[in-house]
Amino acid sequence: MKWFHIRRRSSHREVSSSSRPLDMTTTLGALLQAIQNMVGPVEVWKTPFLTNEQAATEAAQTVGIAAARSAPFDQFSHSPHMPHQNTMVSYALELLEVIGARARSILAAQRAGTLTQLAHLSTPVKGWKATSLRTKLLVVVAGVLEMVFGARMAERLAGVPDWASWLIGLAIAAVLTAGALTIAQAIHTQQPSLLRGKGMWVATGVTIVGIAFLLFYAWGLGGGAKARPKGGGLGGGEPSQTPTASGRADINWALILIYAALLLFLLTSVVLSHLADLYQEAQERVNKDIAAQDAVLDPTKQIPLAIELLSHCITLVAQGKHRARGLIRAYVGGARSILPPNLNSMWNTDDLEHLEIDDPKWIGEIKIEIEHLKQLA
Repeated sequence: MKWFHIRRRSSHREVSSSSRPLDMTTTLGALLQAIQNMVGPVEVWKTPFLTNEQAATEAAQTVGIAAARSAPFDQFSHSPHMPHQNTMVSYALELLEVIGARARSILAAQRAGTLTQLAHLSTPVKGWKATSLRTKLLVVVAGVLEMVFGARMAERLAGVPDWASWLIGLAIAAVLTAGALTIAQAIHTQQPSLLRGKGMWVATGVTIVGIAFLLFYAWGLGGGAKARPKGGGLGGGEPSQTPTASGRADINWALILIYAALLLFLLTSVVLSHLADLYQEAQERVNKDIAAQDAVLDPTKQIPLAIELLSHCITLVAQGKHRARGLIRAYVGGARSILPPNLNSMWNTDDLEHLEIDDPKWIGEIKIEIEHLKQLA
């Protein structure tokens, strides 16, 4: 028995918390806000339509629940009437005025010559996103080779361990490849049409560097770059500068020239490839901006668009009336879900659920403006 009484008290608390009164001012404000947001989209030059129906319906139902919880009448009332009942009707009819406000905004935009999409210049793509697959592959190849050669040079010149030499090689590769991309960006900023205006000179320079690298490489393969017999390093020896009988260091100039030509060729290829990426991106951006500018309507072409949009606003009124009646029915449904059966039977809602809605006054004004625009078209 004790457990039974505890359950009864807990159930009573749940019912009382669910029937907690709602703030009528807040619920009415939410309903009005939802109704005012039912006409979209935001762009005035696009065809208007009714949206946000679910939020407005839920707000209307909440208003009905809040009104019923306020105990508006009892079984002894002679004229059962829900509080804010007339306010609910006026708010629902506000939807037609919102459509009228959209029609006036369309007309004002046409008169101001702004009934069209605006052309916004697109922003250039920067960083890694501006590199093509070709440039990415070149960066990877150049980075790997620069890391290998840089590690060997650090090992031989500084005498550091293997792990440190590879870290130094990685740092050298990162600096060189990032520097190449930065150089390309700087050149493109100062000379956007470099490849188009001076493309022949640039191609000639790259060809000379490539030929030089191939010549040095062929010379090294032909015996000009002989390996040293003592282990690692670019030249094959433990240090590259091995003392000779005369006391001077024996420098392997063949390997130095091969590495210098290879490094210059790789970095030049990365710079030019990224320049081509930036130039192509700029061309695509310009074409996109030109297309956006071409889509902007001149004032004479805005007149037919205004006629079409204003006519659609008038057509939208019939749908607005249907939605307004739906909001009122949602309000009635929310209230009836709370009222007990005896009060439900007393409350007559025929005038609410079958409300006769007249055309708003602004329709006549907009029709006159449409006829005037047709004369100008």
